[in-house]
Amino acid sequence: IYADSAGAIILGSDVHSAFLGEDGDQDELKLQDYRGLDLLSPWAIHAHHSPDDFDRLNELLYDQGAPLLALSEPCGVKIEGQTLEVFGKDELHIISFHGHSILSPKDKGNLNEL
Repeated sequence: IYADSAGAIILGSDVHSAFLGEDGDQDELKLQDYRGLDLLSPWAIHAHHSPDDFDRLNELLYDQGAPLLALSEPCGVKIEGQTLEVFGKDELHIISFHGHSILSPKDKGNLNEL
C-alpha cells in the first residue's frame, strides 16, 4: 500500500493526529469514532510532522494510549510484517512510552521493539 497524508494516518490505530499542525483538519463533522484501520497495531501515524508537534504528540500518546510514527514531508517508511524501513531524506520520529527516538533513512526496526 502506498499512502500519503490522510491515507497514511488512516492505516494506524487512531486518526487524532490529523488534527495537529499548521494545516491540521478541523473535524467539522465532529466524528464519533476516531479509530483507524489499525493495520499497524498499536501504532498511530502522524503525517506532515514538524518539531513543533512534539508536545502535542506526547499528549496524544497519553490521551489515546497509542505510540506514534511521525513522518515529515521528505520521510517515508516501508513496513513488511513487523519490519519497518525508513526511506527518503528525513528521519522517522518515534513517540512511545519509552520516550522519543529516531530512525535515520535506510535504518530498519521492528515495530514490536520500537
